[in-house]
Amino acid sequence: MCPTPFTADAYAFLSDLAENNDRNWFTAHKPRYQAAIKAPSESFIDALSALISARYAVDGRAKIFRMHRDLRFAKDKRPYNTHLHMAVMDGDTGPGWMVGLEVSQGRAQLHIGYGCFGFDKAHLEAWRQAVDGPAGAALMAALEAQSLDLPAAELKRVPAPYAGDHPRADLLRRKSFSVWLPSPDPALIYGPGAVQAIAGQLDRLKPLRDWLQIQVYQN
Repeated sequence: MCPTPFTADAYAFLSDLAENNDRNWFTAHKPRYQAAIKAPSESFIDALSALISARYAVDGRAKIFRMHRDLRFAKDKRPYNTHLHMAVMDGDTGPGWMVGLEVSQGRAQLHIGYGCFGFDKAHLEAWRQAVDGPAGAALMAALEAQSLDLPAAELKRVPAPYAGDHPRADLLRRKSFSVWLPSPDPALIYGPGAVQAIAGQLDRLKPLRDWLQIQVYQN
């Protein structure tokens, strides 16, 4: 149950912010930000964290990513992100369950996924070893069994000592791993039932979550 639910104004606010990305506009519309984004996101992710923690027997720490951009080394000086990213961290490991809202090309979009945005050195090596062996073949089969979205691999070449024509070359060229459900209905985030609805969608990623935890983080 989400006591302060999202409404369609969450997407509308993000769309308006993209067209008016400056501090004066944001300050003038801060009450709307509080009502459309801040209060619902805090309510939603806290409730989702409690549900996931119980369902997966983990300490699921809730996280909301900042709207303010870090401009210290950025050429783009627009002060705000025009998306909302939230996560429930999978215990003390790197990955987490992720939920994002944005408006792209005039269309509201909801992103639902699981994964890690960057392996540290030890877990990157564990990832490559797992992908290279029988567990990697099992991962490929699981990925092919579902229509999931994967970001592009970060490396252009397969890292040594693995062969360039390795059957899982695309996975070996990754320095991170996340999977996303394709085109969820943006309206799933609306209303007091959103937490249960999103958790149900995240359950579809359980086989891949379990693979990553067992093969990379519990090795």
